[in-house]
Amino acid sequence: MGKYSSSTIGWVKLPDGSDATMIETSRGRYHWKPHPIHRLGLFSESDLVNPLVYVEMGSTMSLVLESVTAGFQKQIIASFLTLKQKSCMEGKWTSIADGKAQVLAVKSLFRVATFSIS
Repeated sequence: MGKYSSSTIGWVKLPDGSDATMIETSRGRYHWKPHPIHRLGLFSESDLVNPLVYVEMGSTMSLVLESVTAGFQKQIIASFLTLKQKSCMEGKWTSIADGKAQVLAVKSLFRVATFSIS
């Protein structure tokens, strides 16, 4: 693994019962998981309560990194952008699928109405 490389290992079940995406960095393993206040946070394996990195929502979205992350911030940002892109793509495909389902439902209702009139 290079100096700035990181790899998203995938979804894991944490000891607290929550689902998370684990990344392995030059400093160890960290977990992206939902946070009740900040939507999403990055936690160390040794502290699954206090995020080292979190998303702050306002008029814009900000990624807040604690000073202890200074040695691997590029890895954190790369993994966050990967998660954000996956989230956007999943939302896009869900919206497309929902839209197609609604169109099919309307077409189906129209056919039923057409057939019942005939």
